[in-house]
Amino acid sequence: MIKILICLVSLFLYTITFTQEAYIASFNTLRLGKNRKDYIYLAKAIQPFDLIGLVEVMNKKGIEKLTQNLNNISNDKWDYILSPYPVGTDNYKEYYGYIFKKDKVKHIKNIGYYPDYGNKFIREPFGANFKINNFDFTFVLAHSIYGKKISQRQFEANEMVNVYNYFQNKDPKENDILIGGDFNLPGNNTGFSKLL
Repeated sequence: MIKILICLVSLFLYTITFTQEAYIASFNTLRLGKNRKDYIYLAKAIQPFDLIGLVEVMNKKGIEKLTQNLNNISNDKWDYILSPYPVGTDNYKEYYGYIFKKDKVKHIKNIGYYPDYGNKFIREPFGANFKINNFDFTFVLAHSIYGKKISQRQFEANEMVNVYNYFQNKDPKENDILIGGDFNLPGNNTGFSKLL
């Protein structure tokens, strides 16, 4: 009877240990750091997530202020990573950012920007490695062109398979590549058919 009870308790503890959930999201912050924002409202909106990829981060000040507000309203301790330099056109550039709960998410390293030979992206995607519990993965952020024509957005979506392959080949042992951001297209658009 004691052996059975010990086995059941061990199975229960094993189940609890390996069924921890994590919530990952990506979010367009609409010019974070430049436009007037309700940082408390924004912090409350993203607080339920453990790791959030951010696009349209205009400067370090914006992501710092958002992180500070998360730390003020939450019992969790938050940290951030900002891409090393902004990408875009001469008239408009933005950073990629990640905000995460320090006790749940470990930032391992930045992989860097996708090398956009042929200038196929308006903003080159950026990737970083993270670990949550025993799950390690690469989280790639992209912000596709809005453009005047849907064909411009579909062209970039069609190139996402090359982005996936690039980050996959950076570490052939790592099979977990997540791509998030703002694609300016619904996920079921035919532009993603190669990736899917």
